Amino acid sequence: MKKLSDLSREEIKSLRIDLSLDSNISDDEVVDDGYGWGLLSSRSESGEVIERGDIVLVTEIDPRITKHLPPDEVSSLESMIGEELIVEHINFDESLLVEKVWNDGGEMIYGHSFAVFAGQYKFVSKQS
Repeated sequence: MKKLSDLSREEIKSLRIDLSLDSNISDDEVVDDGYGWGLLSSRSESGEVIERGDIVLVTEIDPRITKHLPPDEVSSLESMIGEELIVEHINFDESLLVEKVWNDGGEMIYGHSFAVFAGQYKFVSKQS
């Protein structure tokens, strides 16, 4: 895990955030977790600290995500409402990246990942 102080100028530019404007983000709160740079934790609408690996119940999908998708993808995403999913990544805007993978019973495996914001999920449990 890298800290912000270990990053090159180019890596910091690629974060696409102005850290000088957000003094609330410290070196210890940022991680490169395989999905890119993000935060170590976020807070749910009811105040629980959410971390990568925790489980949340998706209650809503932001319409900005589905607005330009074909109907079959919208249907797949909407099937995730009511699902308990693992938090894979926490974005700098504190939204949570969750994903679901389907197997058609044969060789076809496909999945979707999307961001949910506070108010669009409920905390279920901490990572084991």
